[in-house]
Amino acid sequence: MGALDQDVSSEQLSTEYLLFTDRIKSIAPSYKQVLKLGQRKGGTEDKYDEIRLYNAMLNQEKHYKDIPHVLHLDLIGMCRTSCEAVVEGMASVTKVHNELRTSLDVKTVEAETIIRWQGLIPGTGKPEIYRASR
Repeated sequence: MGALDQDVSSEQLSTEYLLFTDRIKSIAPSYKQVLKLGQRKGGTEDKYDEIRLYNAMLNQEKHYKDIPHVLHLDLIGMCRTSCEAVVEGMASVTKVHNELRTSLDVKTVEAETIIRWQGLIPGTGKPEIYRASR
């Protein structure tokens, strides 16, 4: 699978997922919110405060005990979903940059579409990274 140790069996995962779903079902009602829908839709909608719910699952031992592999897979899934959205956003930026062009210069597009988050400019961080690793 790549995301799990090789010694994790399907049976072990099944057992962990049963525990996980039982725990979520037992605590989820306390994280339910009733949201008012906009004027166009009218009425209300039940939603869960997913961040607080997952925070409880990850920070209270009675909830996370004995299900490490399932939590690991779920967290990977959430992280990859966010990354997928970023990649889709980057594709949109690339499309905008290429609409007015007659040819594609890969180096130029790469330089124009780099997204930096609280990090160093690519290619300039070697001295800082070296100092931080000492």
